[in-house]
Amino acid sequence: ITEYRAAIEIDPQYAIGHLLFGNALQSQGKTDEAAAEFRAAIAIDPKDKVALNAIAWFWATTPDLDGQYPHAAEAVLHAQEAVRLDPEDAGIVNTLGVALYRTNNWTEAIETLQKTIELGSDNAHNWLFLAMSNWQLDNKPEARTWYEKSTIWRETKQRESRTIQNCRHSSPKQKRC
Repeated sequence: ITEYRAAIEIDPQYAIGHLLFGNALQSQGKTDEAAAEFRAAIAIDPKDKVALNAIAWFWATTPDLDGQYPHAAEAVLHAQEAVRLDPEDAGIVNTLGVALYRTNNWTEAIETLQKTIELGSDNAHNWLFLAMSNWQLDNKPEARTWYEKSTIWRETKQRESRTIQNCRHSSPKQKRC
């Protein structure tokens, strides 16, 4: 954090410095300060898709103390602009899908998350938001399908992780891997 702060003091127009500083602050739970840094990065370069996506993701995934997402509408606006700048970036499109979910735009969230999958980001994160969106729309069978897919993936990854962990702790003579 000290280095990011120093870089910004040297060059206050260093948008990436503000972005990285914001990420570091966010990881420490300093949400107000992180938001200020993300906004500073966007103010410096309003067409920076990385900064737009960062603040959109931040607002779409950071609840307030009541578990609400009061800045979700702002997240949608920033994510839409980032998607306009790079509609083929699955990560950016995913951010828009999550932001749409947070604003209760479940049909649009489903369409957007499915586009993310079409762009090659077929993963448990998308599946969970597809499950939750479908559940909100009372598409229970579809919701269960997506949820089960994510659960199977998570269980498989946990088994793989345990196998890797066992390999790390086994001696060469045990040949458990």
